[in-house]
Amino acid sequence: MVEAVLPNASYDEHGWHLGVLEAWPWREGYAVLAPETSSVFALERWDHQARRFFGATLAATPTKRYDSGWPRFDSGRLEVGAREGEAARSVCIQTLPSDRAAAVLEQARAGVVAMGGAGFDVLVGRTKRVWQFQGSADDASSTASLLAATIVASVLLGPILAPDGSIFGVKTARERLAARALSGRPTTR
Repeated sequence: MVEAVLPNASYDEHGWHLGVLEAWPWREGYAVLAPETSSVFALERWDHQARRFFGATLAATPTKRYDSGWPRFDSGRLEVGAREGEAARSVCIQTLPSDRAAAVLEQARAGVVAMGGAGFDVLVGRTKRVWQFQGSADDASSTASLLAATIVASVLLGPILAPDGSIFGVKTARERLAARALSGRPTTR
C-alpha cells in the first residue's frame, strides 16, 4: 500500500485510491467536467502542458501506474510549481464518474443557463467524469487550484466550474489567472 496523501485515503500498489469517493461540495474548489471516462492521472502530459503553456510545473503523489486499466475513483495531491521566489502549493485532486457528482453537474447546468448557453450546454451534457481541485482557503492556494484545473482542462478539453458557480473554458481561466497576478494577489503561477 502507498502512503495516504489525503485524510483517510488508502492506495493500492499502483497508487490507485481504494474505495468509493463522494464529490466535494462544488463551492469548495474547482471542477473540470471531462468528456472521457478514463481516470488516468496523466502527470507527464499535464506537466508538459503546465511548463509549455503556463510556465508552471506539476508533481503528484502518490505515483500512479496504469499497466492494467484505471480505477473508477482516484485521488491524490498535486504540487503546483511556482514562479521563482514563491513556494509551490499543494492541491488535493479527486476524480469520479459524473453519475457520482450530481450536485456539481446541477450547478454546472445552472451556470450555463446564467451565461446563456454559449455552447457550454453541449459540453456539460457530454460530461463522463468530474475532476475536482481543492487547495486551502488562502488566495495563493485558491489560485493554485485554478491553475491546476486550467492545466487539466486544457488537456481533457472540458469546461471548468468555479466555486462562485460560474462555468468557463481555458481562455477565461487564463484571464482570471492574469487578473489575479495584476491585482497583486499571490499568483502561484
